[in-house]
Amino acid sequence: GSIFQTFTEANQAHKVLHSEIKTDWTLESNSPSSGFVSLTKQLMELDEKLAATPVVQPSQLTTHVATDNIQPLSQLFNTYILSCSADKFLLVHQQAAHERILYERLSIAVDGKAMATQRSLFPATIELAPADAVLLNELLPDLHQLGYTIEHFGKSAFVIQGTPADIETGNEKAALEKLLEQYKHFNTELKLPKREMLLRTVAWQGAVKTGVSLSEREMEGIVTNLFACRQPNASPSGRPTYVEFKREQLEKMFMR
Repeated sequence: GSIFQTFTEANQAHKVLHSEIKTDWTLESNSPSSGFVSLTKQLMELDEKLAATPVVQPSQLTTHVATDNIQPLSQLFNTYILSCSADKFLLVHQQAAHERILYERLSIAVDGKAMATQRSLFPATIELAPADAVLLNELLPDLHQLGYTIEHFGKSAFVIQGTPADIETGNEKAALEKLLEQYKHFNTELKLPKREMLLRTVAWQGAVKTGVSLSEREMEGIVTNLFACRQPNASPSGRPTYVEFKREQLEKMFMR
């Protein structure tokens, strides 16, 4: 399905706290002679920083963002959304931002009204290794809240009766297998409660990935819904969702 369907409603978010990280990254040049740096180079360096930023445990993250008429203008490298306001522009990382949007939406659903389920016309049966079957059985109550309808069928088999609306018909089995694999991957890096791990996994799985071209409407949806989040500065794992460039910094670069 379209990624636009997966955005959360504005101002309906569950507060999740993260460790202190630097989220208002800006151009670090203070002098005209050193300030004129290739934007392309800085974007590549940003990718390296994003990859190197460690996944963090939940603690404290202060929300600090002004949302004064920020409008998406273009997409760069099929990875960043260029957005502009009167006194600054932002580079929004499309995957990190979409993960944040989905995570907050999922956090509401898991403790409240279950998300809508897309019933399968032809339910798929999946046979799992014994350890994976035990894991899936433990996750079933929370998965139900997130839009999955899965029934235990025998010792290590399960029947997928329904999935969230953004999972393509016919792809239910592969999606569930990928979810379990990513969950186990996250579990080797972090020691978090099962529910928190599941929320991060489902948000990662559903988010638009880097390298995907977005329409103007999809870019607008990401930017608008990101800044409706309670914690727009960081992805669920604590990586930055955007970088801010202030107008006065650009003026210094151009010796104005």
